[in-house]
Amino acid sequence: MKRIFLFIPILFLLSGCYNYHELNDLAIVSGISICKIQDEFYVHVEVLNPVKQQDASSSNESKFIVFTGKGKSLQEAFRSVTKESPRKLYGTHLEILVIDETIAKNYLQDVLDYFAREPELRGEFYVLVSNEEDILNITTTLFDVSSTYILESLKANQEYLGYSTLVTFNELLDSYLNPYQDLVLPFIEIKGNVKLGESINNLERTEKDAFYSISKLAIFKDNHFIGYIGEEDTLIYNLLHNKVKTFLYRIDYTTGQYATVEILNYRCSFLIDRSKKIIHIKVKGDLSLSEDYTNFDIFKYKNILEIERDTNSKIENDIASSIESVFQKYEVDIYGFLDNYYKNYPKEFKFLYKDRDNFLIHQYSIVVSSNFSIVEKGNLNGGVLYEYQKNVNG
Repeated sequence: MKRIFLFIPILFLLSGCYNYHELNDLAIVSGISICKIQDEFYVHVEVLNPVKQQDASSSNESKFIVFTGKGKSLQEAFRSVTKESPRKLYGTHLEILVIDETIAKNYLQDVLDYFAREPELRGEFYVLVSNEEDILNITTTLFDVSSTYILESLKANQEYLGYSTLVTFNELLDSYLNPYQDLVLPFIEIKGNVKLGESINNLERTEKDAFYSISKLAIFKDNHFIGYIGEEDTLIYNLLHNKVKTFLYRIDYTTGQYATVEILNYRCSFLIDRSKKIIHIKVKGDLSLSEDYTNFDIFKYKNILEIERDTNSKIENDIASSIESVFQKYEVDIYGFLDNYYKNYPKEFKFLYKDRDNFLIHQYSIVVSSNFSIVEKGNLNGGVLYEYQKNVNG
């Protein structure tokens, strides 16, 4: 009996993987961009340079190589990359997928279908929209591979600015299949001279010839790209979805003075009141006073309360006006109000849901309640302007 148990571990050691590949036979894909020109798909595949990865001192070679393929279908386009690449493409480590506006507008279903069927791909890579064909060709500092640079920039942008948002392929697919949820994807563009940015010399300059910019969202209606929203509307979108780690808010006063607060530990939720036809948005959290260029004595509690009231009032107005602006311009629900209604009241939803463009968007009003409190005032006892005026006045 003991002999049988001794053979069991050996059997596991002898077993292999059905899809095993030698690493030396593979081209590790880190980024992909897809565009449509006339009647052909063009794919640009960023592959890690194995020579540079193994030997960092090897000449002036880049750490990545971009291969291009084209075809009438996506499968043909990716297969044609083999004409340039001597190795089989391996996408398990794919970080980003960038699609152009034409793909986002007319061929998003083709892309989702192709990547969802591919067995070697994980659905945790991130999807973006761009209007640049050569988006992966720019050489970057800090991170040697363009796709990694884009991904890390995307993460930092969402967490600390709120001007973009992270969307994985799986999340995109879920939203696409949800008839009550409109899509959003981050938008990326190249600023500067693209051709000079592709040169290795772009790494040797303190002021770059070309660099990436991520500062707005592409929005969709009925799963088709229709336009963009800017930084302020994107920040509100991320705020409503609890996607920002921390961000700054500036409060301006008519005297030209201002205070800047950092929003921390916030939480946003909303409730649909069917009887009053109101979407009630509630947001609350903590504030840190980052800049105080006012003549307030912040030792006095009433002045702290005034800054809090001004901050909450501005947040309430900004949220309400942003939602109304997006609704009026595009008539889309990127905030998930419709999906929330369906999940909470599925039985009555099917009787009310006749015209999606008019449901909730025009029939319900938005009421915002903001409740932020200042918990940190920084190292200074008072504001610089207050201290200066106090000294001048004796």
